[in-house]
Amino acid sequence: MTETVEQTSQVPDGYDDNIGRLLQLALRDFQTRCAEKLHARGYTQLSATHLTILSYIDPAGTRIVTLADRAGMTKQSMGDLIRELEVQGYVERSPDPHDKRAVMIKMVESNTTFLADAYNIIAEIQSEYAAALKSSGVEQLRSLLKALLNRNVSDK
Repeated sequence: MTETVEQTSQVPDGYDDNIGRLLQLALRDFQTRCAEKLHARGYTQLSATHLTILSYIDPAGTRIVTLADRAGMTKQSMGDLIRELEVQGYVERSPDPHDKRAVMIKMVESNTTFLADAYNIIAEIQSEYAAALKSSGVEQLRSLLKALLNRNVSDK
């Protein structure tokens, strides 16, 4: 059932509890924890924006236009961020095997220390969440989020 709200200058009841806002706040919490833990391990040049962009890169690589779409920004702005990450040694460009004109952005595989640190930090944060929610709560949350994200396109 969909609830509607009349136009008003007041914040409607339930604003703080709407699912979109809660998902956004949970994501922000996760990103902040990642950034703090990476900075503590010496990766101080990475901003929250850089971390978000890195999370959008698929294991086989991703085109800049796709990254820009995922981040909701222009291709030019994404290109600027990718250049920063290239200079810092986190990503590299490679030819797209399906389109000679396109370029794929990939994580630098030789940067194994960073990748290991990043995966360990993600595991730490998941453990923190598990302690707060109980392990069954985390598994239920993961299952519900997957179901939400995997629903049929026709359900949108």
